[in-house]
Amino acid sequence: MKLKANIEAVLAIRVPPPDDEEAEEGLHEFALLWYRFVDPVSADMDRISNPLARAAVWIRFGAVEQLERIQTYYPEAPLGPVSSFTEALLFAESWDRAQTVKETVITLLQKDENDDEENEMMEFLKKDTLEDL
Repeated sequence: MKLKANIEAVLAIRVPPPDDEEAEEGLHEFALLWYRFVDPVSADMDRISNPLARAAVWIRFGAVEQLERIQTYYPEAPLGPVSSFTEALLFAESWDRAQTVKETVITLLQKDENDDEENEMMEFLKKDTLEDL
């Protein structure tokens, strides 16, 4: 089954807020703080060793239920952008821990989608059974 959310392990580097609209490309806003994401596989070693870079899991939601589930299980996760709350950022102590959190979030959100499919099937079966009576 295809997961409707985009979930990536990234290195998040906090940056100052952009001055103009053009500067916003590649930046992500969470709880009024701005971050640039760096993929450590393609990043150079200077950026990876940057003390401001923190391992994190970035989630772009595909459904409101996903946002609600993340808020339930990770209440400390900053959400953004302020205009839509379609993303979340979960910080981890290390790159390895970020990979583990990523897999946990994928499982958590897939579980939510599986529950929805099971509920739809149960509703269908109930309707089908009632029609037979």
